[in-house]
Parts: sequence; C-alpha cells; structure tokens
Amino acid sequence: MEFIEYLRNRHSLQRGAKKLSDVSSDQYANRLHNLLRKGIYNKEKEITDEILRMIENEYKRGIDLYPRTIRYYIEFMAYEEYLHEGSLLSLSNL
Repeated sequence: MEFIEYLRNRHSLQRGAKKLSDVSSDQYANRLHNLLRKGIYNKEKEITDEILRMIENEYKRGIDLYPRTIRYYIEFMAYEEYLHEGSLLSLSNL
C-alpha cells in the first residue's frame, strides 16, 4: 500500500480517524514528498526538535501543516510494519 492509499483509507484503518478528502490526501502526500526531497524528514519514527526547526525555517505556515503530515506518515509506517509482522506470522503457521 502506498502512503496516499493509506491516507484515503485511514478512516477505516484507524479507530476515530476522520475521512480525508482526495484533495487533502493529495496535499499530505505532496507535503511528504517535499519534506523528503528537501532532507527535512528522512522517515524517522518521531518528530524531533530539529525537524520542527527546519520546517519553521523552510515553510511560512509549516508548523501548522507539516508535523501532521509526518505524524500520518509515522502511522503509515507502523501500519505497514503491523501488516508485515502479520504476514510473517501467517507464513510461520504453514
């Protein structure tokens, strides 16, 4: 599953999550792409003070939007890890 697919289906995968429109999902995916491209975020599993500082320096309203993008991506990585572990458990039962 790609990150954008996760965003579009997040409401059915995460308890209590609200449905994101396709436009919002596209915006979050684009923000992640730019964070990765600029080296601000490198798929860390937590948001550090350094990441927040770099976001503030790069984006005018970044502190409102970009940390949420990273939180969603961290959720996505955890979901992918959960799926991977589940498939490994299934294979070990064969």
